[in-house]
Formats: sequence, structure tokens, C-alpha cells
Amino acid sequence: MCTVSVRLRLMIIAALVALSLWAVYPPAEKINLGLDLRGGLQLVLRVRTADALRQETRIAAEQLQEQLTRGGARADKVDLLAGSQFVITGVDDGEALGNAAAGLAGRFDRISSGSSHTFTAETGSRRAAPPRHGAAGHRDDRAARQ
Repeated sequence: MCTVSVRLRLMIIAALVALSLWAVYPPAEKINLGLDLRGGLQLVLRVRTADALRQETRIAAEQLQEQLTRGGARADKVDLLAGSQFVITGVDDGEALGNAAAGLAGRFDRISSGSSHTFTAETGSRRAAPPRHGAAGHRDDRAARQ
């Protein structure tokens, strides 16, 4: 009796395997492959580097001006020159400018000539600093919203 029970079990297993194979053969007709398995989809995201650099420069100029104001100093004028440069003129407190510009170190080079201070974005492999965070400690997403 024990051998009949084993034979019956083996026959049931063999029948289930045969039925399963019949249900999925041929696979191309029976299984609906998703787009990723049929050849996929290629998605390429590109950054408009000139726009991103211009936006980063504008934000850096605004942040520098805000830090000067918080430090009790003022600047007569902040101008965006090119996509990667801005000039700040007429700063009445050089020490406050130095403290405010310290936050731009690693991202912008500073050249001073009298009361005019030109900041130029560092590009390429020299740039290693991560993006700066806003005054409240959260990431500044103004570039992403525009």
C-alpha cells in the first residue's frame, strides 16, 4: 500500500509538471513581457549646463548679498556679468565681505580691485564642494522650481 501511495504521488506531480509546461509553451505567445524585457526604453536626461551655471551664479550672488545685510554691511550694487560671474561693488565693510564670501570658497574665485569684487564660478575638476544649503539649513531648491 505504501508503494501505491508513492506511485500515485509521483503520477500527480508528473501530471502537474506536464500541465504547467503545456500552459506556458511557447513562451512568446503565452507570457506578456513588459517594455523593459522586450527591449526596453532608453531615457537620457541632460542638463543645460549654461542655464544651470547661470542659475547657480544668481543664487550665489543673492546669498552673498543676504549675508552682507545680516552682517550689518551693505553693497551699492550686485551685477551678474556672464553665466558664471557676478560683481559686487561699494561694500562698506571689507571684513563682513570676507566672512560672507567664505561660504562661496570652493565654488567661486574672488578677485578684488578697489571697491569692486568679481566672483567667478569654478568649473571642471577643480570644483569639489557640494551644493550649499540655505540659511535655515535646508536645501535651496529655487533652481529646481524655475
